[in-house]
Amino acid sequence: MALAVGLTLSACKESSQIDKVSDEDVEALTLIVSQTLSDQNEGFMTDVYDVQRNLNVGTASKAQTGPQNRPAERDWRGGESGHERTYNPEDGTHTFSYVRSFTRDQFSKSMSATQTYIFYSPDGEFVEFPRQEEVASIRFDGSRNLTMSTRMTSSVSDRSANWFLSGLTTTTHTLTGTQSNIGQMTVENPSRGTMSRVYSMVYTFTDVTIEKDIREEGTLEDNISGTISYEINLKRTVNGEEVVREMSGTIDLAGNGKAILRVKGLSNVYQINLADGTVSE
Repeated sequence: MALAVGLTLSACKESSQIDKVSDEDVEALTLIVSQTLSDQNEGFMTDVYDVQRNLNVGTASKAQTGPQNRPAERDWRGGESGHERTYNPEDGTHTFSYVRSFTRDQFSKSMSATQTYIFYSPDGEFVEFPRQEEVASIRFDGSRNLTMSTRMTSSVSDRSANWFLSGLTTTTHTLTGTQSNIGQMTVENPSRGTMSRVYSMVYTFTDVTIEKDIREEGTLEDNISGTISYEINLKRTVNGEEVVREMSGTIDLAGNGKAILRVKGLSNVYQINLADGTVSE
């Protein structure tokens, strides 16, 4: 599904692309962003939750989490199986893998994940037992392969994240890095017919911060803020020919469970619920 299309846009090309963007293109963008960010849809928020859920990282006194802070207790989490965990002392890498599935009413998903973590002490040494030793920072690399369907949409996607989380011994944690997303989405609308897009999208986390309160009260979505920049290629086939649209913009994490999506060159602003992916304009 990977697209052999560059994501770097010149200003002139950017302007001409936006002039051609349709309402369907924007609708596809909002749906893709909602899925690739939200916890219910195994997006970016799930990766951040997994650091806490799988490893309970924190200070030597251990992290404490409330019931809402445990994604395993959320209705949409689903059942897990095939857990594997290894540790390589030579490079400090913890590797986790598992599969997960969930079906309720007209929503279903099936996902497999492989994640690697390197935990660093305040002295920069590898940490083998993060539940027992002090952790100052984490390097994360993870991938998710996902098939999902709702009443009107179906999608398949591959997501890979590479980021660095620092400041764990302070009250504010800082996250930098990228997330790449490729996939295909189809929307069946009774009044408009079928909309289908193949996409390639890259997120860049520039100034994302997470407050320490995630280990105390409330949900993680309410304690994360900052800006994500994105670039996306959308491809569809019209009369046997491929049509590609390119868009870019920003996603502001508001620190209240919501994200604000902006498209460069367009005035519309969209709000996305980071927990369940709900979109509103």
